[in-house]
Amino acid sequence: MGYLFAVLASAGIGVVRGMTKGELRAPREQPSRPVGGGAARGGAPGDDREKAMRRILQHSGAEPHGGARVVTAAVVIALTASAVSQSGMAQAAPGSPPSACRAIPQISTHQFPDSPSITNPFLPMAPGMQFVYDGVVFVDGHPHPHQIVSTITDLTKIVDGVRTMVVFEQDFQDGVLEESELFFAAQDVDGTVWHVGEYPEVYTNGQLSGAPDTWLSGVEGASAGIDMPAVPHRGDIIVQGYSPMIRFWDCARFARLHAHRCIPRGCYRNVAVTNEFAPYDPAGGHQLKYNAPGVGTILARPLRDPQPETVRLTSAGFLCPSAMDAIRQETLAQDQRAYQVASRVYAGSPPAAQTLRAGTPADPARPCSRSRGPASRSWMGCSR
Repeated sequence: MGYLFAVLASAGIGVVRGMTKGELRAPREQPSRPVGGGAARGGAPGDDREKAMRRILQHSGAEPHGGARVVTAAVVIALTASAVSQSGMAQAAPGSPPSACRAIPQISTHQFPDSPSITNPFLPMAPGMQFVYDGVVFVDGHPHPHQIVSTITDLTKIVDGVRTMVVFEQDFQDGVLEESELFFAAQDVDGTVWHVGEYPEVYTNGQLSGAPDTWLSGVEGASAGIDMPAVPHRGDIIVQGYSPMIRFWDCARFARLHAHRCIPRGCYRNVAVTNEFAPYDPAGGHQLKYNAPGVGTILARPLRDPQPETVRLTSAGFLCPSAMDAIRQETLAQDQRAYQVASRVYAGSPPAAQTLRAGTPADPARPCSRSRGPASRSWMGCSR
């Protein structure tokens, strides 16, 4: 989870009503184009990391057949000479990661502002917004209702030298909390949105059972990834994050741009479609994610996933001040808890702090949203 969030502009989202039966078409390969970058920070990765990446790719059948274009905003650490080239897209076997995923992007701290702001059209994030995604996940062939509640907080946290925005996201299955996650995002001066770390708490029968998948960029070999480039192009490959200690390594390929996609909430134009996959888990299937300009993620659906899950944006809006206060306190408490639950990763990071201002609806006549309670699942009463 950790990266399913969206933002609607308070002045409107440009929704086109009506439905379509159009299906996602298989993309044709596109020639690669050079990508600009900034100054490097640090050196090339060590031999151990390169050998480990080679073993993973060999195991999954992703040996290079040319070069895939890799998108970075600052600098790409090339793990092999063929990881980035100008010869076009890699022709990896079906279900295998392209060889471009061997290139891990590296953050350059001087490319980020002192106070974070995320305005990328395909992944805007405004403090105070909350988004609800509803859908179904199939486990062993049986459907289960699934809901994700994602809140863009007004808190920030410094990770790997970058002040990031803190997103608080809770995952419910059959009405029961299964995961409560903090994830950290930042936008560089070029407009690229980076995924800088995660602290996902796992709950079993309503009780916290641990956070084994915690990672922060710069700790134990972990590296930040890119959630959305400033200007996406069809065929671009992005690495969304890498942490060898927990075997986290997510990649995505832009399968389509300018798509028209409908969900029950409405229809959207100029949608960017990404095909996401995890090279550490080649049997785990792929996920197609749909991001609409001015909105963010509107839909995520499975592609060859053994336990398929589909979720759609069902509601979005700014929280009332009292509801935002409650979310802020819950987020700060979880951040503090991380220093005990995931001390090995978290110990060197400063605590989250409120440094941003949560937004409210621009239209005084437009009601603000009321936060969903993680236990009762009912709307919380609040006033302006």
